[in-house]
Amino acid sequence: MNAGTNTITTNTNTTLTFGGLLEGANLTKNGLGTLVLSGNNTDFEGLMTISAGALRIQHSNALGLTGLGRDTATFGTAYISGGPITIVASGAALELAGNISVGDESLVLSGTGIVNGGGLRNVSGNNTWSGQIFLNAASRINSDAGTLTLTQQVTNAGTTGNNLTLGGAGNIVVQAAIATNLNSTGAGTAITGTTLTKDGSGTVTLQGANTYTGLTTVANGVLRIEGAVGSISTSSGLTITGGAVVQIANTFAATGVNRIGDAAALTFTGSGAFQFTNNGGLVNYTETLGQLVLSAGSAQVSTTQAESGQTSTLTFTGGLGTRGATATANFSGVGLGDSTRNRIVLSTAPTVTNGIMGGWATVNGTDFATYDTTATAGSVRALQTYTTTAENTWAATNNVKVTADTTLTAGRTINSLNLTLAAATALNIGAGNTLAVNSGGLLVTGTGAGSINGGTLTANTTGASNLFIHQYSSQALTIGSAIATMQGRSCDVGQVRYWNARAHRREHLHRWYCIE
Repeated sequence: MNAGTNTITTNTNTTLTFGGLLEGANLTKNGLGTLVLSGNNTDFEGLMTISAGALRIQHSNALGLTGLGRDTATFGTAYISGGPITIVASGAALELAGNISVGDESLVLSGTGIVNGGGLRNVSGNNTWSGQIFLNAASRINSDAGTLTLTQQVTNAGTTGNNLTLGGAGNIVVQAAIATNLNSTGAGTAITGTTLTKDGSGTVTLQGANTYTGLTTVANGVLRIEGAVGSISTSSGLTITGGAVVQIANTFAATGVNRIGDAAALTFTGSGAFQFTNNGGLVNYTETLGQLVLSAGSAQVSTTQAESGQTSTLTFTGGLGTRGATATANFSGVGLGDSTRNRIVLSTAPTVTNGIMGGWATVNGTDFATYDTTATAGSVRALQTYTTTAENTWAATNNVKVTADTTLTAGRTINSLNLTLAAATALNIGAGNTLAVNSGGLLVTGTGAGSINGGTLTANTTGASNLFIHQYSSQALTIGSAIATMQGRSCDVGQVRYWNARAHRREHLHRWYCIE
């Protein structure tokens, strides 16, 4: 088919498949339907414009032979020349399928695609796009399935920072930088802005030295930063929510000491995980951020222990920011805080009351968290000492550990309660008695089923705190005691807000439940 400067229109809910050869100059795809190109179109030398609907390509040369200096285009202050160009209008989409590898073809995106499905969309297979991508407006790139690999820079094509969203159930690998400069050569005046949002259940891997300056938000799935230069060090901050995971993946061959900006806050606005990992070797690992802000949900912050004789240090220079009333955190890692092989450092040391950071904080799901300066120069660490004596010795400052059936002979006030269960174990508060936990911290761990029966369980004697129940046991916890009214609660009177580590587990994250 000789395109000339013609238009192909596909109507709504229709698909036109063309497997022959496309020749000629420019071609515009119109109409809300789908046009499929599966041929080896090495004789097509024009500008490809997708004005509406979807253009799906199933051959590496479906858009023409790449690498030819045939097209030019201007967007805002960006002038693109020197190679073939495909332009995707707002509301339209370029779709990749069939395990293809498109060469050096510039791509201009101007929106989020068809029904937010992505202006560039990987619909099946493992496909590669090796041309530079220009954002002419806030845009989305999705991978529905398989892996989409982007080998060149993603950059702005306007005078302001155009935001980018990467999503889908499939995976995306960005090998070069997501940047804020203005033209295809990487030159031009740098502009501020451009936020990056990761959503969808798939994994996005960043391997380039990204230079965008806006916020990074991870709302679902996994954002992985890896490689010799992989970083988001100029991003203004990192926000995690919706059960999402951020992985800082270091290796002995690629330590990446500045993957995130030293002043960038790590903020949890919902449940999620931040993982600082390494694969050992005779190297030291370090990463520095700004504040750790726990606004809501359950934050899981984990670090990997370095080899013997080496160090691993995750530092928050701003310490802990303001914590939401119901926010919790579990810090995890082998030997966390026991030596310099694995540390989480809060440069402004947190307040430690009666030995713990608060009822909201745990380590490895087995202990309450303290901030310890005895084993190292400072690190989050598991509480080392609990009160394990008879219940009639318990005091308001005690962090109590119960490992066997226990019955209270009177009301008790303690600081925290750790139920470590090797077998079915019952804590009987007793009729007319109240067990008040001043920090609000109740941790359940081990392999046995647990129960708390009779009397009243409350965060403290005045009911002025939240009760945090961290359920990490592999068996059920049953609470038959009355739950006293707690100020600032998110659940109704007579209910308790707790983490269930047995049910609905995903990436070791646990969801909130309210029970009667």
